[in-house]
Amino acid sequence: MKSVVRMALLLGLVLWGQALLAHGLPGTSLTFQPAGDRVDLRITVPLEELNLVFDKLGDVAFDQDLPTLSESEVQRISNYLMNHLVVADLQEDIVQFSVLSARIERAFDDHFGEYRLLVVQLSSSEAVFPLILRYDAIMHEVRNHRATVFLERSGATPAKIGILQNNAALRSPVSLLIEDLRD
Repeated sequence: MKSVVRMALLLGLVLWGQALLAHGLPGTSLTFQPAGDRVDLRITVPLEELNLVFDKLGDVAFDQDLPTLSESEVQRISNYLMNHLVVADLQEDIVQFSVLSARIERAFDDHFGEYRLLVVQLSSSEAVFPLILRYDAIMHEVRNHRATVFLERSGATPAKIGILQNNAALRSPVSLLIEDLRD
């Protein structure tokens, strides 16, 4: 009997240890791309996390070709993102973004492996710097979801400028002040 209990405890410890080694999906990334007097924005979201808060999107088997998003799916994505993304100047004038494209791509993470990624390219109206970014897509439901914010200048590797996540005390996402992104 003691050996059965020991084996059960040992098995429990092994399984618990495996759970500790598990890695979650990479978070969202928001990459600002200066374009003259305006700023473009590329948002990438792990599709599996988006599907936690959004009706299934592009739900196909992994070994099939990636689906092309329909116009109605792109409109749903646009509506969702615009409800969870606010970029404004210091006078609180909202920078208007429009969705240029949305697609699903395969991605790979060293810790997680292969996964699908929603890539949305947005273009803005004229932007006056500095800007305040508020973004809570997925975070309003998945409390440990994070969004890393990057700046990508023409021909350069994107540079990390901040991380957005929920503030546990306030139960809301933190805003990020974005200085002048233009060259």
